[in-house]
Formats: sequence, C-alpha cells, structure tokens
Amino acid sequence: MFVVPGKACLRRSPDRHIHTFFTQSDSIMNSNNLLSRATMLPPTTKFFVGYFSKIIQILVCKRKIVIAMILSLWALWGQAQTLCEQHGSAPADVTIGTPINAQNQQSVTFLSANFPNGATFQNQKIRINGILKIDRNLSLLNCRVEMERGAQIVTDGNNWILGSGSDFYSCGQMWQGIYIKTGGSAGIYSGRIEDAEAAVTMDDGTGVGIVGMTFNRNHIGIRNGSATVGVSSVNLILFGDNTFDCTAALLPPFSSSLSPAYTGTSYSGIHLNTAVGTVPGHFDINYFRNMHFGITLENADAHIERCDFRSMVQHPTIQNGSHGIRSIGGALSVNRSNFDLLNHGIWAEGSELNITNNTFTVTRRTGITSTLNLNTDFISILNNQFTITNAVGAGLKTAIRVDRNSRSSAGNPNLASFDISGNAIAINGLGVGANPQLLQQRGIWVFSPVPSLDIGLISGNTVTATAAVDQRQNCIEVDAGLGDRFRVLGNNVTYAGGIIEYRFRFGISMHFGQGINHRLQNNTSFGTPNNRLGGTCGIHLTDMPNVTVCNNTVDNFEHGFHFYGPCNGLGYWGNTMNAHFRASVRVQDNLQNLNIGFIGTHTLTTNRWNNAEAATDNSSWQGMPLNRLDLPQNILPFSPTAWTPFGFLTFVMGQETACMQPPTIVGEGEGELTDYDKWAAGGASGAGTASAWEEKRKLMFKLLRFPSLVSLDASVNNFYNAEYNTTLGKLAQAEHLFFSSVQQVTEAQNNSISTYGDERALLLEQLHNMDEANSSISQTEVPSSSLISAKQALLNTWKTNLSNRSLLKQQIAAQRQVQIQQAQQLLISISTTSVQEANWKTIFGVRFNNALGISASETVLNQLRGIAAQCPEEAGGSAIAAIYMLPEEEAALLIPQEQIGLLDNCGEPRASGSEISDHPSVIRLSPNPAQDKLLVDLPNESSGAWEVFDLTGQIISDGSFTQAQTFTIQTEQLQNGAYLLSVRLLNGDSHAHKFIISK
Repeated sequence: MFVVPGKACLRRSPDRHIHTFFTQSDSIMNSNNLLSRATMLPPTTKFFVGYFSKIIQILVCKRKIVIAMILSLWALWGQAQTLCEQHGSAPADVTIGTPINAQNQQSVTFLSANFPNGATFQNQKIRINGILKIDRNLSLLNCRVEMERGAQIVTDGNNWILGSGSDFYSCGQMWQGIYIKTGGSAGIYSGRIEDAEAAVTMDDGTGVGIVGMTFNRNHIGIRNGSATVGVSSVNLILFGDNTFDCTAALLPPFSSSLSPAYTGTSYSGIHLNTAVGTVPGHFDINYFRNMHFGITLENADAHIERCDFRSMVQHPTIQNGSHGIRSIGGALSVNRSNFDLLNHGIWAEGSELNITNNTFTVTRRTGITSTLNLNTDFISILNNQFTITNAVGAGLKTAIRVDRNSRSSAGNPNLASFDISGNAIAINGLGVGANPQLLQQRGIWVFSPVPSLDIGLISGNTVTATAAVDQRQNCIEVDAGLGDRFRVLGNNVTYAGGIIEYRFRFGISMHFGQGINHRLQNNTSFGTPNNRLGGTCGIHLTDMPNVTVCNNTVDNFEHGFHFYGPCNGLGYWGNTMNAHFRASVRVQDNLQNLNIGFIGTHTLTTNRWNNAEAATDNSSWQGMPLNRLDLPQNILPFSPTAWTPFGFLTFVMGQETACMQPPTIVGEGEGELTDYDKWAAGGASGAGTASAWEEKRKLMFKLLRFPSLVSLDASVNNFYNAEYNTTLGKLAQAEHLFFSSVQQVTEAQNNSISTYGDERALLLEQLHNMDEANSSISQTEVPSSSLISAKQALLNTWKTNLSNRSLLKQQIAAQRQVQIQQAQQLLISISTTSVQEANWKTIFGVRFNNALGISASETVLNQLRGIAAQCPEEAGGSAIAAIYMLPEEEAALLIPQEQIGLLDNCGEPRASGSEISDHPSVIRLSPNPAQDKLLVDLPNESSGAWEVFDLTGQIISDGSFTQAQTFTIQTEQLQNGAYLLSVRLLNGDSHAHKFIISK
C-alpha cells in the first residue's frame, strides 16, 4: 500500500552531518523541549543548550530560516538528538505497506506493485511498514525514511537500492535493517542509519558502496548474510569516511533473539561470521566509537585498512571485552589504522595475524593480544608504533602479547611461526607509590603455558621506557618452551630517566628455553646512571640451555647479564658490557643461591668488560669444576675485586686480542649433550638440592626427544635406563607425547600450510590494488555489475583458501587429539603418591615437597595458615614464605606449585642458603591432584574470572568471583587428565596453573 500526500519542503546542508528541514505542519521547538533533550549531556554542554534555547525564544517570531540555522548548529554540536527526535513528528509524504498487527504479523509489499519501472523519491519523508521487497530499482535522495518496528528493506533479484543523503531510523523499537540479497546491489552515501538490528546485511555475491555514512545506535552496523556454499563474502566495492557510533542506549529489539546477544549497547560496527572481506579506507578514515567492539570476526578472514578505533565500552559478559578488533579463529590483516582507549586494540584467539604500519595507544591492557594459538597459526606483527600510557588506571599493560603457537617448521627451518619485527614501542611510566605490582608494563611479551613448536623471530624493534619509581617494566620478555628455536636479533632497548627502586626491570629477558637452539644477537640494552639499583638487568636469562648470546651491548644496569638457573651450553661471545653497579655477569641457581650446583660450564669469549665494580658475581666457583666461568681472551681494563656479600671471585685474566670467530652453533633440529646434563644424570654435588628432581625430568624429556644422545655418555645411559619406568620417566614421557602430537601432525602438513599462506598473501595484494583503483568510482550511483564481478572473482578464490585452511586446522586438531588423549591417560596412570613421596623433604620436623613445592590437603593448608596467624606483623605475618623462580603466570611446569621454607621464630627463613624473592604470593591450588573440587587460594581479597582449559585449548568451564580470597571450582564433571586453570584479576594480573584430575 502506498499513500502519497502533499510534498514536503526540505533544505539540506552541504555537510552530510547537518540536516535542516521544515514543513508547514512542523511545530516550532520550544526551549523546554530543547532542554529536556539535553538532560543526558555534561553540565558545560547543558549550559550552552540552555543558551541556545533562549536564542530560539528570542527569535521565535523571526523568520524560519533563522530557526533552521539554530537547529543546524544543534545537529552539528554533538548530534544530541536521535533521528526519531529530529524527524519523527513530521507527517509522512509517502507511506508504504500496512502497519504491523497485534500478533506481530508484517505486511510484504513489492515495489513493482505501484512502480513497475522503479521509483525515485527526493526530499520527502517516507514511512515503510512491514517488509518492502525491492523488485525494481529504488532511489532515495535526501529523504527521511521512518521504519516501522521490525520493518525491513530487502532487494529481490538483480535490483538495486540507491540511498544518497537520506536518513533511516525507527521510533520506539528497532527495525531489521537493509538486506542485500544474492544478485542485488546498493549505493548508500552521505546519510545516517539508526535503530537497526543490522543496518546493512550483505549476502554472498552482492556488491555495495558505502561512503560518508553515520551508523549510530544499531546493534550491528554491517554484517554478512547467507553464503551460497560454505564461506560467505562481503564485497565492499567503495567504502570510506564512515562513522560507527553508539551515542545512547539502543531501542528495544524487535526480534526475539539476536546473535550476537543484545546488551543495550551496539555490539560492533562490522561483524563477519565465516566470511571473507576487505574493509578499505577510500577517501578518508572509517571511525569506530562507543560500542563493545569496532569490528568482530568469527572464523572469518578480513583485510582492514585506514580505520580509527577508540573509546569502546566494556561488554557485560566477555572478559576485558572492549576491543578495536576482535577475531576468533580465521585470519586477520590490518594496515594503517589507529587504536586508542581500549582494553585491547586487537584481540585474536587462534587467528593468523598480519598486523603492519598501525598506531596503538595502550591505555588499559594491550595493544595486540594473540592467544590460544594451537592450530598452526602464523603471527606477523611488523612496523607498528605503540605508546603505553597510564592515562586510564594502573594494571598490567603490554604493547604486544603473543602466546606461542604450535606451527612446526620442518622442511623450512627459516620460516618463523611468529615474526615481531620493526616495531617502535614507548613505555611512558608513572610511579604508583607503595604498590608497584599495580603497574607492570611490557613492550613485547611472548608467553604460553603449554609446550609448543616455534621458530620465533623478534628483530629490529625499538623499545624506550621512561623509568619511574616502583614500576616493573620488561621491554622484551620471552617465555620459551620445550620445542622452541627463538631468535632475538638487533633490538634496541633504552631506559630513560627516573630512579629505579623496584626490582625486575629487565631490558631483554628469556625464560624456560628447553629448545634446540636459541640466539640473542646484536641487541643493545641501555639503562641510565639512575637505574643501577633494585635488581635491574640488561639481559636476563632463566633456565636457558642451548642459547647463544653474541655481539650484544649492555650498559648502566645493576647487572649487565644475569644467568638464573641452568644456562649451560652457553655460547657467549663478542658482547660489550659497560658501566654496571654491581656485576657485569651474575649467576644464580633456581633457589636464588649464587651458583650452587645448577650452572654448568660457560664459555665467554672476546667480550669487553668496562667499569664494573666486579666482573663476575658468584659464591662458589672454587672446588666445583663443572661450575666455572671461563673468561679466555676477554678485554678487562680494570683490576677485578670481590663484592663481599656474594663471596669470592675467580676467573682467568684475558688479553686484548682481535675478536675471534664465533664458536660453531648447534645445527637446527639437533640436540647437544652438555656437561650440565652429565652432572644431572650422575647425581654429582648438588644433586640433592631442591630443584634437582625437576632438572632430571627435563633431562629425560631431552633424551626422549633425541635418543641418539643416550649412548654418548655412560652416566647418561645408566640414568635413562634406570629412570625410564619410574614416576620421573613417565612424567617426561607424558610431556614428550604431547610435544610429539604437535610435531608429527604439523610436520606432515607443513607444505600445505605454507602454500595456503602464500596464496592468501597474493590475494590480499591483488584486492588492495583493486580497492585502490575503485577510489575513483562516483558516489552518486550504485557500483556496476562489472566491478562487482571482478572483485567477487578474487573473493571466491579467497573463500576457497579460507575453507581449505580451516579444514586443514580441523584435521590437525583431530589428529593431535588422539595423541593428547594418550598423554592424558599416561599422566593419570602415574602414581601421584609416589610423585609426592619421592620429593618430600623434612625441614625442622615439617615435611615439604622438595622439587615441586608443598603438596598438602586443604586441612593441612588451613593448619599452616593458623600457624601463620601467630606471627607478629613486623615479621611479615606468615610462618611460611614462598620462594619463586618467576611469577607463576610465566612458569611452565607440569604441576606448578610453590617451593617454600619455614620461618625461624617468625623471622628469617630456615631453608639453608636461600633468598626470598621479591615476587608476591600468587594463587595456590589444593588438592592437586584433585577429584570433585579444587580450592583456589588468592594472595588477597580480589574479584575476577576463571577458565579451565583442556590440553587442546578448549574451554571446559568458567566462572567469576567477587571480593573473595578463596573460592572453589567443582570438578566432578571433569574426566581424569591434565587441565589448565587461568585466573584473571580485575587489577589486570593473570595467572595460569596446571592441575590433574585423578579419581
């Protein structure tokens, strides 16, 4: 049904954001109405609203053109009004369709019924009821289109809709939006769309031009519709200068349920689900504001350019849900875009990434987070700029965080599974007084709680940290894994200004590198004369065997190089160490004792040592031939001295010689049997210390991975045969099974993975070039069928590429699952009692677990807490003190628990020869192994959320807690096996623990 009364008069400003209109039936807006619409505005804004309303009262008897000018200023100034408020009171010039009835039954109207040759409406108000089928071409030029609740515009056949300078909106309840069905097309320019459940939906094979539009207060701005087969596509022929915003609460939805779920705030500007598409930036940047997410991708593949994301709103159910781009699965490429005032600029779960030439301001959590990378995902983060600020609160803030992934590199040893290179990162620190843990900042953080296969490359990055009191800043931090080959090459780290009083400020740090061959080369790490105190360090290594450190320069830290734990097999040459406060090189074991039984032989060759108080800092080189520091042919232009708090110094003097050739590096894919391995196998001096059992388990894993090493040494051979069927051997076998499940499956598919990646890169280049060529298309007409077909051809190839990659990942995951289940069964077959009994240690009548920490029931832990309560506050209020290798979020033990020692008279720890770390207590799990429940003990009363993952990375259960120090997770539904618990606190800290279910 069409109703066409008298034509209205409309005047439109040249600026697309300013609409001025009047009709003879319009009533003049009075000051009270104007003020009532401003109640949601800030006080200063309300003052000016009142001021302008007085002007309207004064000029109410003047010409209408003056009133129109005032209204134009109002529209320009913040767009405080909704489109319904601006246009809703005016009568319709044209009415299409029959109003919805009481049973929510909608009319369906075909445009051809009244306009067999199509229709053009200009400068009119149109009201559309029900569903309008565009079975003939329709043009809406400078129109106000009021949509009935639930109404929808749908193209039918090979017809198009052109909307230029027009506004689409609803009053009272949302409308469904514009749906471009297969075969249709659209040109939507210089207008506004509000109040839609999905403003524009595009089926596969359609083509749309969208330029200069404002999408405001829609649940979704643009989304893909149905696919012809499998993967869909979004073909944006022309796209740019658009704004996606949510300036006020959404209208109630018409549909009974929306996906993603309705929250009252816009979910995202663009949403792709199992689709491919480009988001180009023709003419000007696209802006995304005040929604939960700017762009969301679910198992999709997208290339995004020239977008600006900022000021997103926390999602009520998604943890830290305020992202510029959120990608789950699939792949994502982003270029020349800006991110600011977000919890996470880009959040990607199991997505391949290619992020280049973007700008990130990190105000809340991270610039880029790439997590759950378990299915051969390739991560490339190149040539971006990051600025970390404390403008919005404290907490853990990181420019780039990447979970290590499981991409095998067999067949192409130079192909990195992640490449983080050429980025410029500025960490602008502000002190936080008495609580330094509230503010932790990292430039680059590579981390994951599971074993993985990587060739990881971190190269050519520049990280500058503005040093501040009481603040932990690690510029580059790598937590390596069992199967890694990491390269940290040519990075420049600088701390500028400030006085450091808090520990653990490292230039470059690498942890737990049980891999084949790691390399730190040609890096610089500079502090300042002010930051030589508090445990600062230029390069910090923890448990990093098989690593080469060469041609690096460090200057102005407390320690130039700090080796912590077994860093045996170290090739260390050509480095320059300038002024340091205490020692150029410091070596500790895993209990922070200086070199007691855990170091092995280091070869330090052709290094320069300048102006340090002591060349080396250690306590017991003498009498332990396997624990020595060789300094042949180094340049030492000073007389070495002993720093008495840390014992005596012994070394070999060198002489000035030309730099030698670097030592031979272990080849890719090969293992090496070190002196430290022989020591661990033979149970030499120090074998009974707290971490010896854990080191033996790591050695067993290495021998399982490289069986040829077993026969190279008699003590190693005896160790392998004796321990293979023990608890220690079975734990190592379980780890090796998990590792093999990654290695064997992905190596078989490596060529296919690489081929699909190369094909995708070529497609993106072709699509970019096509998008750039399309910039000259007129914004006054619908894109031509030839342009749509040309781009669609590339999109179809891209769809096939995504389908093949997705299928390959599913196959890999399924094949891995078989071996992972075998590993789980082996884990649960291990007698946990024998694990515990083999590692108990009695300290002054109290039995503690020697290798893995305390293993006690909930009752025993409560008794220990009762003992702690008897200690005075000046003694720390605790009878037990934790000794940490690292924060547990950075640990990667099979069953991570704490090593502890009993305090003597509520004072110093009784554990012989140990130092208490500066790390605060973190969460504890008990009992572990568990049966029907798991008690989680937090260091203090906190709020946050938790998730339980299986070894494939799938979420098994989740929940939250509010202002609690302990909470319980019910585990009766879990099968026997190993699981990972992730706990995220509201202050930004996150912790990961592994636990076992054994029933």
